[in-house]
Amino acid sequence: MRSDFIEGMKPAGQWEFPTIYRTNACPSSLIPFDKAVPSKDHSGWVHFFIHDSRFTRLLNNPWRYLPILAKFDGVLSPDYSVFWDIHSTGS
Repeated sequence: MRSDFIEGMKPAGQWEFPTIYRTNACPSSLIPFDKAVPSKDHSGWVHFFIHDSRFTRLLNNPWRYLPILAKFDGVLSPDYSVFWDIHSTGS
C-alpha cells in the first residue's frame, strides 16, 4: 500500500480505511476522467463510471493527475473493480 495516499488522514473502523466525508453538493455536469484530462473546459465534476482500464493511469500515478483534477468543480471518488476476471464465463 502507498502510505503517501493517506498521509494526514484519520483511519476509521476495523480495517482503518481513510474517511471520505459526504457532501450535499450537486454537480452541474459530469465528465469522464479520460475526457477530462485533455479538456480545456473545467466546469463540472469528473467521474470514474468508465472501464477500469480508462483510469488505471490515475491509480498508477495519482500525483501527476491531482493538478488536473483540482481545476474542476469536483471529483467523484474512483471505484476500482475488485474482481479478478470480468470476462470469465465460469463453468
